[in-house]
Amino acid sequence: AYLLWSKRAAGFIEGIVETSSWKGLGQMPSQHVRGDPITVFKDRDLGDVALLINAVSFGNELKIITMNGELLSEWADSMNDLSKLGDFHLISGYGPGDCLYIPPDREVARGGYEVERFQDFFGLSGRFVENIDIEVRNGINVVLRRLG
Repeated sequence: AYLLWSKRAAGFIEGIVETSSWKGLGQMPSQHVRGDPITVFKDRDLGDVALLINAVSFGNELKIITMNGELLSEWADSMNDLSKLGDFHLISGYGPGDCLYIPPDREVARGGYEVERFQDFFGLSGRFVENIDIEVRNGINVVLRRLG
């Protein structure tokens, strides 16, 4: 099922690429920054599991923010205010580091697969930190400030 999903995702991306107009990087300045590790999960055996946030900017046009793990789609509403900054921001999971889901507080309270049941498959046994929303947002803001 993952292979089929990956092929569908790749096809979708290819469709976007084929219809996009490209802008050369030329002399566009780029910058890469890393955030400080943020503890988002407390594992009984492994201890703290950190969220690692990285960002790359290409001029003033694009900022790509990556982190390990997968931000659940429920984060989308709280990330919309990034567009008020005037730049285009792309936020993605699956960066280097420990792999886990990153649910917002309201999803942690609800429980379910991305909060509890996934842990066995990922070799984890523990709980998400309180106020994870604040921790993640602060981490993203730190990285964006470092980009300038």
